[in-house]
Amino acid sequence: MDPATEMNQKELEAVREFRKRVTDLIPKFKSDFHRQDLGLLRFLRARDLNLNKSEEMLRKHLFWRSENRVDEIFKEKLPLHFYEDFPVKLCGKDKEGYLVAAAQIGKWDFRSAVEAGLKNEFILFVIQWFERLVDIFDQLSTKDRFYGQLCIIFDFEGFAYRQLASKGVITMLVELIQIFEANYPEVLRVIWIINAPAVFNILWGIIKPFLTERTTSKIRIHGSNRGKWRADIVSMVKEENIPSIYSGANTTCPDFNLKLNFDIKMLSPNFGEFQINDVKKVCVGARELYSVDISAKVGEQILWCFWTENCDITFGFNFEDDERIIGPLRVDSHLCNQKGSLTCAKSGLYTLVFDNTYSSFTAKPLRYIVWTRTLGD
Repeated sequence: MDPATEMNQKELEAVREFRKRVTDLIPKFKSDFHRQDLGLLRFLRARDLNLNKSEEMLRKHLFWRSENRVDEIFKEKLPLHFYEDFPVKLCGKDKEGYLVAAAQIGKWDFRSAVEAGLKNEFILFVIQWFERLVDIFDQLSTKDRFYGQLCIIFDFEGFAYRQLASKGVITMLVELIQIFEANYPEVLRVIWIINAPAVFNILWGIIKPFLTERTTSKIRIHGSNRGKWRADIVSMVKEENIPSIYSGANTTCPDFNLKLNFDIKMLSPNFGEFQINDVKKVCVGARELYSVDISAKVGEQILWCFWTENCDITFGFNFEDDERIIGPLRVDSHLCNQKGSLTCAKSGLYTLVFDNTYSSFTAKPLRYIVWTRTLGD
């Protein structure tokens, strides 16, 4: 049984009674997605099926939405640089079909936003993300399956004490956690915290008291041991739905871009198929580069797949030599086939770069294939 999408007998009975209690609230929900039994169940589970506490939570939640005009929050004009300064990747789906996302939290400069007087704007930015994710849950769900939860990778590499030395940052983070716990119950399937530095223990000590036990039970904290956190993630997510920077197979998982219309189909990477006989084999020597050029026209799609033996390699993708499109990324091509696709915005010469210059002594046997196709083929 998938606990996120199925109810036991006690929960079924609780939902029936709960629905009777909150009949007056049902029309106030943003969409039918939230009116479903599994939507109501989120509030019951958050309060251990206590009907009185669940009803109180739901009424406060809807009051908060009304007071803060959350249904209209996407009309708020926020600094566009937030999407560059605080990027998020929508990576794909886990093995059960739930949304997978990733964020390099360690590189987010919360303090600069606070010191620039943008604390309230940042809080709205995060609430917009909460709402955007729930809207995607709605799009993913079908009449047969309720996809109301998120798997997310939080990469804390680079996180510094400077962030915690600001009272304004601490206050803002605690406020965000309180908003999340009070208004977005049971939307987490799992959080993988990876590359957590020693200073993370201080942050964890600050925020943990504001998290419920149900939330903390879904948080898996890992240090810099790549093998351990990789094994944990791939136990739930196929490698093609994990960005290469997190030891997955997807070399072309972009950051979310507000200027581009989000397409739910983007969550199901289609890297195409190839004939194994067409795969080429070379050896990239120590301290050497190997490049593959391919000409393509605007609108065509370039696809590739490559893997190495025993060791990783650095991968990049350029246009006309001087425009860097991807990377350089150091990828675990010895653990899984690296795949990617890119629709050409310009006609011209594109180059795949396999960089082994960082290796002083080890040559890398490389197998690769690259091809083009016209969209719609």
